[in-house]
Parts: sequence; structure tokens; C-alpha cells
Amino acid sequence: MASLLTLFPAAELRATDDNIVIDSESSVFTIIEKKGVMTGVKSSATTTYLARRADDVADFFAVYNENINIDKVSAPGATPYFRTAEDNNIFYDGNRICYMQIPLKQGKKTKAVIERSFKAPEQFCSLSFWTPYHTVSSTTIVKVPAALADKIYVRPFRFREGMSLRADTLANGGIDYTVTCSDLPPLRKEPGAPLPAVSEPQIFIGGYFANTDKLYTHLSSFINQDEEYGADLTTLASELRAKANDDIALIDSTAAWVRNNIRYLAIEHGEYGHRPAAAAEVLARKAGDCKGSANLIKALLKTNGIDGRLVWIGTEGNITTSWEEFPALSSGNHMIAAAMQGDSIIYIDGTTANCPDGYIPPWLRRRSVIIENGEKALITQVPDVCRQADTDRLFAYYRIEGTELTGKIERHAGGVIYMSLMQSLRSMSPKEHASFLERYLRYPKKSVNIKNAEITAPCKSPVMTIHAEISENNSARRIGDKILLDLKPVRSLYLEIVNTKERSRDYIHSPVCTSVYDYTVELPQGFSPESLPEPFTIDNKWLRGYVRYSFDDGVLRCKAMYEPVEYYVPLESINERNQSVRALMRASDAQIALIQK
Repeated sequence: MASLLTLFPAAELRATDDNIVIDSESSVFTIIEKKGVMTGVKSSATTTYLARRADDVADFFAVYNENINIDKVSAPGATPYFRTAEDNNIFYDGNRICYMQIPLKQGKKTKAVIERSFKAPEQFCSLSFWTPYHTVSSTTIVKVPAALADKIYVRPFRFREGMSLRADTLANGGIDYTVTCSDLPPLRKEPGAPLPAVSEPQIFIGGYFANTDKLYTHLSSFINQDEEYGADLTTLASELRAKANDDIALIDSTAAWVRNNIRYLAIEHGEYGHRPAAAAEVLARKAGDCKGSANLIKALLKTNGIDGRLVWIGTEGNITTSWEEFPALSSGNHMIAAAMQGDSIIYIDGTTANCPDGYIPPWLRRRSVIIENGEKALITQVPDVCRQADTDRLFAYYRIEGTELTGKIERHAGGVIYMSLMQSLRSMSPKEHASFLERYLRYPKKSVNIKNAEITAPCKSPVMTIHAEISENNSARRIGDKILLDLKPVRSLYLEIVNTKERSRDYIHSPVCTSVYDYTVELPQGFSPESLPEPFTIDNKWLRGYVRYSFDDGVLRCKAMYEPVEYYVPLESINERNQSVRALMRASDAQIALIQK
């Protein structure tokens, strides 16, 4: 839906050394106006590559589509290739890629030139400054004509050292916004790194829409208020109503039906990037994108007398701006539905497979939304609810047999963890489920045997419970007259030490959830702890948690917990965050000596 104008698509990132650099880059984006209205943009760019140590080949990419023409592209010894950008055949947005492999001679500068025309000015709202190569210097100019100088503006985002933005008013009243960069590092694939759209330098180009009301007028113009729903949709709505006890149950069952029966298939090019497919068409095809699914939910609710509406939203981790602060298409990338229930708004995402009834995923919470509301938009924010449902809870009941801890465990996965596990299970064949569950329950210990793992996942509950029998080898080793108990209570797939060696990008802790551990260990007759580890507590900007032990009447108990606080970790703070993780893991790794009295 939104247009983020990048020179290089993120999907094409590849590991690079520093042999190839961009020695210089010069880009000019000239805004075209007619009678005080922005009608398009012309751009030209010259990029100079240099192979510093040996001959090499530079990869060049440029995006185009029905709203962006490539007027000219060339580089010495390179042939442009034009191909479709696809995502596993489920997402088609009309984007195509111009690709060149440019041969470079060691020490010789080689230039690539491209000229483009942007025919949809409302989509010209951001420019990113990243490439797979180190950039020695670059200059980017956005030329705003005098007739638009008091409307169009440019804002920097995540500029780093060596970057600056300058606005120069020209003699004719126009403004040149100039971004200069020096020593800009390459963008590399790194584990846990956020998407470039939220982490890398860019500029926002605003003013095409004077305010959110103007933006809403544009967005709502793609909605057909007189849409005919048809007999099949009416029949389905009646069936859903007949099975529901009340309106809340009907809203939940409508959302579940769409999620379970409409396959995600996006066709987003041109106006289809903004116009929802007709609800009857989505139902007939049993397929649609976020807009189509939202429109189908809206239609089913309206047919049943519930005030269903469409909602424009920018999801967490993909969009950095809100509709209020930056009224532009780039502030949104998704569409959901809403059911208006008195003073309450129930948000429904038709594309969130495995979503429990009434649950709002974290990528929608706290996000700015525009809700369909007649001629004037309703602008609000999704409430910060359901966070308490995002839990990973482990309950273990052990006894010591020889060198093993044996017993039963229960693992309760709630909210976003529930969704993640269900997605994994449904992506594999049933015969693979047992080995998947064993790996999940065994982590991080290796010498663990899992038997009779069973899942309970009530359809109306946001929690999946896994029951299993467990035996942990070598977790109760005998040293002379003592038993060394190695419990390791904190067992999380989602808590990791981030390798910072040669790392160049920020880190995101995902998913954000509360992990709780509760252990009961029945000790052999006459044994008790020689001493218990001191209670451990951590509470800082990165991590909150504890590890606590107690002993009574032959039973050792351990309770532990952790949850991330700030989940977006800047590069310069990763080591500090790692220290918090290590402190928690050291407390978890403490062994307990059991002695016989």
C-alpha cells in the first residue's frame, strides 16, 4: 500500500567484503508541478563504483513499475536485465527490477547512470540511503519548485555521523533540500536486525497531503460504498449468525472464518495497492490480500447488522511514522477491519492465521489507525491490550533417579507464542510434529528424552498446553557423597547473546513475551541442599527477571521469570544488553550440591 522508494531492494542484500565501494553518488529528484499541484518527479543519478584491490563485479538494482518509468540506464560493459519482483507467488505488487552486473577493473572508477520518472506523486514520500556497498560520499538533492515551497517539506530519519540535511532557498523561490553523506557503511544481513525501513537513514518527503483529512479523502476514494454483496455472502453471514450466541461471539467467528478460509494472495499493483477487492469476489476466489480480507469481514458484519469498517494501519517493525505526525501513504502498509460496538472498537486482522479469538497481535498494538468514518476520518490508536497473554510458561515436576531428573512437564504457550507454534506445526506434516515438540521441549539441554508429548489447544483459548514425560540425563551427577543438581531453570528459545563481532546493525528482541518457570524437584530420602543460591533479581532497561530457590520437607522449588523491557536495541547498546542476559543465565546455571544428613 505504501511506497518506500529505495534504490536497492532489501531482498537482494548479499554478504560483501570491502573490495567494492561506491566512490561517489549524485542524485537529483526534481518535483514537477502544474498550477500549484505536484504532478510527478523526475530523477537522475550517477553512481561511481571502484574496485580497490582486485577486479570485481558490482550489482546494480533499480525498482520500477507502472508508476515509475526507467527512462535511461547504462554502465560500461553491462547489460540491463528487467525482471519481476515476486514473493513465493503470493504477493504481486507490480514492482519490477532493473538489474545490471557491472564489471570493474581494479583501481578504475566506473559509472552507472539511471534516469527515472515518478508518475504517482502521492507515492513519492520517502528516500532511503543504503546500499550493499560502502559509500565514500554521496549527494542527494530534492528540488521543490517555488509554487510548492510552502507545502512540500523534507525530514531526516536516523541520520548517522557523516550525514546532513540542508535547505537552500533559491532566487526563484524554490527550495533545494540537499542530503550529503560520507563514509556510509554497507547494509548487511545480520541475525535479529530490524528491517531497513525502520533502522536505516532516510528522508521523509511530506506535504502532498496537507493533513490527515486530505489523506483520508484520497484513501477512502478507493472504497465502493454501494458494493453488492451477493447471495453467497448473505448465506454465509446467516450461517455465522445462527451459530453465535451474541454479537461478540459473531465477531470472533466471522474473523476466524475469514482467517481459516481465505488464502493470502496479494495483488497490489497500481490502484489495487489501495482499492480493496469486492467482498463477493474474495469469497468466490477464497483468496485475497489484507484489504480483501478486511473488506470481506466488514461485509459479513454489516450483513449481520454490526457496524463493520475498514482500517488503515502501519504495523510495528515495518512503519516508523504515525498518520498524525506524517500524513502520507508511507505511514501505512496494512488494512484490517473494525467492529464498532458502542464506545468500543474491536480490531480484526483477517490475515493473522492462528490468531485466538479476541487477541490483538503485538504488531498492531499502540499503532496509529485511520478508521473509515464517512466524510471525515476517525483517527485513533489501537489499545495496548493482550500483552499479558504473550507468555511462555514451563511447569516441571521432577524426581531424582540415579543421574537423571525424571518426571512430567507442562509448557503453556500464550498469545504470540501460541501463534508462532501453531504456524510451525501447520507448516509441517503431522508425522513431523513429535520431533518438533521434542526439540522445543528439550531446549537448551541436549541429553533429554521426551515421551508422550500431547497438545491441548482449545479453539476459544489463547493458550496451547503441551504435556510430556521427561528425563534429563546427567542432570543429577554423583560426586562422592554429594549430588550435583544441574537444573538450568531458564529455558528459552527467545533469549540469546548477540554476537557483536563485526556487527554493524541494531538488534530487535523478538518475540516480546513473559517467560515463567516453575520447578518442583523431589529429593532422594535424607538429602537436602548444602546451600541454596542467593536470590537473583534483575530490573533494568533491557531485562526484568529473577531466579529464586526454596526448600521444604524434602522438596526443592525453583521459580524464575524474565521479560524484555526495551526490545529495540541500538548497536551501541547490544553489549550492555548482552551483559544483562549473561547475568540472568549465570544465575540459571548455578549448580546445587545436595548432601545427605
